[in-house]
Amino acid sequence: MDQQLSYNGPSSSLALDIKKAELATADLRTLIKYSSLVTVSKLANRLTLFVDKARSVALEDVRDKKIIGQDALGSLADLDEMLIAIHDLATHESAYQNKELNKLLAELWTIFGGNKVRKQLFEEI
Repeated sequence: MDQQLSYNGPSSSLALDIKKAELATADLRTLIKYSSLVTVSKLANRLTLFVDKARSVALEDVRDKKIIGQDALGSLADLDEMLIAIHDLATHESAYQNKELNKLLAELWTIFGGNKVRKQLFEEI
């Protein structure tokens, strides 16, 4: 498939790049869909929207053999906005996971006696 798209000229390079992004994002969406992330549904939905938009842009490019002017910029701007929204969700998820990890480590530290002296000091007061 790479050879077929790249053989048709420079405009097909965009279609090929978009197709690769679409396939990689679809794989990522599947992994996220079956994960235990807090934002799993929002992230999976955003990735689905991105894949659908990328597919339509790539098909449009292959069918027309080129994307012209404002349509190209509008389509690529839409994909950019979708990527920004996905990045925001991923950043939110990462921050949440880090916060929860710190809570878990603090609880484990207390369970294993790491805060025993501090705990005794508070209990004496």
